[in-house]
Amino acid sequence: MAEETGTKGRPAPRGASAQVLRALALAGGALLFAMMLLTFADVAGRTLGRPIPGAKEATEVMLAMLVFLLLPVVTWERGHIVIDLLDGLTPGWLHAPQSLLIDLAGAAACAVAARALARQAALAYDYGDTIAYLDWPRGAIVGAMAGLMALTALAFAANALRSLRAAVRGRA
Repeated sequence: MAEETGTKGRPAPRGASAQVLRALALAGGALLFAMMLLTFADVAGRTLGRPIPGAKEATEVMLAMLVFLLLPVVTWERGHIVIDLLDGLTPGWLHAPQSLLIDLAGAAACAVAARALARQAALAYDYGDTIAYLDWPRGAIVGAMAGLMALTALAFAANALRSLRAAVRGRA
């Protein structure tokens, strides 16, 4: 039986990871749609002299959450922007080890960022910090970002395992 593949011929996620990635992608799409509706309504309201109070701040938070929601999905799919100027000069046998190093570096960087965000979220909770106009708790927003960044680190780690298997098999 052939293995189901996702984008770029990579193995499609299965089980819980597939459900998590699907949920994140759906949440990202819904959030993008909500941002579109809010922006449309705010612009229409401004035309009529009745803008939506806090629309700018809400859009800023929604945009940040959109980025963090989709980062694990893009990472799993290896959909990041890649500059491949030197790939033609790199021998084929080096592609898998190169991917492994990149994935490990990405996992480490995202883990460090997740930890820093978690610290900032804890501080915001302790101080009772809120965003200015809407009075939303900053700690909850930054805490969600920390969790999603940790999930991105896990996606990089899973990619590193796939890269390791490819390196052992001798292919990219």
